[in-house]
Amino acid sequence: MKMRNNKLQKWVTPASVILTAATFATPTLAQAVSEASGTDHAVLEEVFVTAQRRTENSQDVPMSVMALSMEALEKMGFHTMEDIADKVPSLSIQPDFETASALKVYIRGVGQEKPANFERDNGVGIYLDDIYVGHGNGLASEMMDVERIEVLSGPQGTLYGRNTIGGAVKFISEKPTGELGFKQKLDVGNFGLFRSVSTLDLNDIGNVSSRFTFLKSEKDGWVDNKGEAGNPGDRDATGFRAALRWAPSQDWLIDYAFDTLQQDSISNYQQHGYPKFATSLENLQEFPDREDDTWRPIDVNVKDDFESSSHSLTAAWDINDGMVLKSITGYREFESNSLHDGAESYNVSTLVAKDADQDQISQEFLLSGSNSDASIQYHVGLYYFKEEVVQHESELESNYGIALAIDTALGLGEPIVAPALSDLKPFNTYDIENESQAVYAQITWTPAILDNKLTFDLGARYTEDDRSLKWNKPSNAGGDFEVDDADSVSSSSTDPTFTVDYAWTDDIHTYFRYAQGYRSGGFDTGSERLQAFDPEELESFEIGFKSKLLDDRLLLNVAIFTMDYEDIQVQFFDPGLDADEPPAKVTVNAAEATTEGAELELKFLPVRGLMLSAAFAYLDSETSVTNPFSGVTEDRLLFNTPEWKYNLAAEYAFNPSSIGTFTAIVSYDYRDEELAAGSSDAEDLKPDYGLLGARLSLTEIPVPVGNLNVALWGRNLTDEEYEVYHNFGSVIYGEPQSYGLSLVYDF
Repeated sequence: MKMRNNKLQKWVTPASVILTAATFATPTLAQAVSEASGTDHAVLEEVFVTAQRRTENSQDVPMSVMALSMEALEKMGFHTMEDIADKVPSLSIQPDFETASALKVYIRGVGQEKPANFERDNGVGIYLDDIYVGHGNGLASEMMDVERIEVLSGPQGTLYGRNTIGGAVKFISEKPTGELGFKQKLDVGNFGLFRSVSTLDLNDIGNVSSRFTFLKSEKDGWVDNKGEAGNPGDRDATGFRAALRWAPSQDWLIDYAFDTLQQDSISNYQQHGYPKFATSLENLQEFPDREDDTWRPIDVNVKDDFESSSHSLTAAWDINDGMVLKSITGYREFESNSLHDGAESYNVSTLVAKDADQDQISQEFLLSGSNSDASIQYHVGLYYFKEEVVQHESELESNYGIALAIDTALGLGEPIVAPALSDLKPFNTYDIENESQAVYAQITWTPAILDNKLTFDLGARYTEDDRSLKWNKPSNAGGDFEVDDADSVSSSSTDPTFTVDYAWTDDIHTYFRYAQGYRSGGFDTGSERLQAFDPEELESFEIGFKSKLLDDRLLLNVAIFTMDYEDIQVQFFDPGLDADEPPAKVTVNAAEATTEGAELELKFLPVRGLMLSAAFAYLDSETSVTNPFSGVTEDRLLFNTPEWKYNLAAEYAFNPSSIGTFTAIVSYDYRDEELAAGSSDAEDLKPDYGLLGARLSLTEIPVPVGNLNVALWGRNLTDEEYEVYHNFGSVIYGEPQSYGLSLVYDF
């Protein structure tokens, strides 16, 4: 489908003009000779992103932004958001320990340690086609029809709003083409991997184009369960997506999409990992190395199931030659049901049951435009978001673990008794409402001086947030009587952004960027007491250098930044000295941090056919935490923040042959040691690791109709034993060596 209006092309970002090459990690090789420049060598292709809510060359965007195209995603074997975790050094993604379908997403050391809880917000904004996804629940889902991913580092408070205090991750879906076409992706591999994604595009009928995608995916967990329940890590997903694009006139473009996904899975296996932590159960063994089967049978019906569906409607109206009005409407429903057996990984038997029912609606109006000579460009927007959640939680009876501790202290020990559903307490019920509204504006000015090489960006966003929680908890006296408790927290924030960019040449830019962001306040449903905590605030100073050199064969981008992070939300144990407040774990605003860091992106075409790429992130944080109950202040590291993280890759495309073109890719992803989740002990660090991967593909295979590509791939080829979760001796290991075959056919 061809666009009818160049301005809509810029502001609406149709699929046909968006990314023609990969940009990061395992990028596409530019084999074609650049006719425009008359060169006789391969060059790095241009990459377009929408980081500033308009289509721009990524090298012209004055901030740290990295993008992964559809082709790059296929080459890395992208199935879920976790797959990009080691490919973008500023980004950290880890599964939640009890609910693996929920992900902890961190950028530059800022994120959310409890992503499965709806009563608090993430520190990194997740967006699907510019629609905010409220929480980390379900982020580990299978994804389909993703055209590209953009990772924006640093606070994005002006254009993307609250809870982008660390940055934003944007998923952009493929749009209907308006021409008949079919694409089939198929992956098979060890651990029972089978994944099929089928996409059908239909011809444009009455200026309406349509696209339909069906996904079916299965994968076995690599830890064998000795019991009757499934294996930890099992996953079975079925999804469907329908997208419509209507161009009723040259001045209008309307996109509608519906998607639904049902995923049945089991959370990861937690094993007891470190002998430094004393055991409180007889016969509980310590496992300092990765285990491939559960240490005892797990017979309860463990599960981590969820179902999500969403509707999105985006309409763009070309008001005149210099102005476009865009409406973005989103509605999302999410239901989850989980039961997790900790298998004594914390020295006591644990069983945690949760379920949640969430729906959210959002509406955004964005007016964008420019003056006649494009020296001034602007955005003005209004935003509204509302969310309602009913959440249930239950754990083992509290006296179960206490009895074990007492017996251990007396030297009596305690035999292993696998928990049963009858051990669960009555459910706590939480009714949560969250409402946010904002107004924002940003103006970009290129004055008629210095040959139009100097550009200023100035913007600000004003946000108001209201969150309430009603806790229906069982009475201590037992029975059906319920104790109701309710609280609310409100906040507002003004978050400015200021940027200066100077283009020394068409290919070399330097910039300075100042930005603020904030994360809204909330509650801690993991506490025995209902108590609100306040928002966090962060300001960032960044200088950057972006360049293309050596006749467009070398790309070198550098960003150096410092961030001041205040009122960090930290959990403590309150001894309950006040008679009206019993002992409880509570979350309070009790820490501040200063982080200095740097990011580097490098791509180089030394000879035709060979692409070398590297990306590095360095973070140095100083954090001060003050215990409000003891008054003691201590320095510690930020959670999930390795000092060094980098990715190296080499890709070589051989000369075409009669059976197609062979391409080989080798990559190495390294992650430094880091402070374990929930720990304050600087000696209790999650170890560093490096993962080696490779892929051999054959593309452009001759077939009667269409295009056929096949590839052999392998991950963690050295079978590295690495931890993805580590907390007080409880450890979750990452996947062992894996391999498989991928096939893509389209016409």
